[in-house]
Amino acid sequence: MFSFFKKRSNNETIKNHLNDFQGSFTDEQKKAIMVSLYVIANSDEEFHDSEVEFLQHTADLLGYQISSDIKQEFSGINRGKVFEQLREFSDEQKEWYLVTVTGMIHADGKVLENELDDALRYLLAMGISKERMIKIIGKLNAMS
Repeated sequence: MFSFFKKRSNNETIKNHLNDFQGSFTDEQKKAIMVSLYVIANSDEEFHDSEVEFLQHTADLLGYQISSDIKQEFSGINRGKVFEQLREFSDEQKEWYLVTVTGMIHADGKVLENELDDALRYLLAMGISKERMIKIIGKLNAMS
């Protein structure tokens, strides 16, 4: 019975942490994240179910509501504005973004050059050097 209360307490801690995390991004930054992930997922001109699921999971994590017509929602957005929003991220947010982009690239089980090129374009525009990318990915690999 006590483990039930411990789980609830732990869930509350996680919920509070996620609320703090969600609050660390502005609405425009959240939209920039979602647009960039959408562009990366569509680099191969195919939007796989696993990529849709990953995009929705990320939206849920951020507290971002995706419209029913994703293509319509994201098609008219100025990429320069997206880059501008991504550049404003803190170092912690940039690391999270890199990890999230890596997840999107792998979501459909195929890593394609087009996806890597688009992802690299966003990451470099944010000021994340290739060396830093390697370091962050290395930390991830060491944790798994």
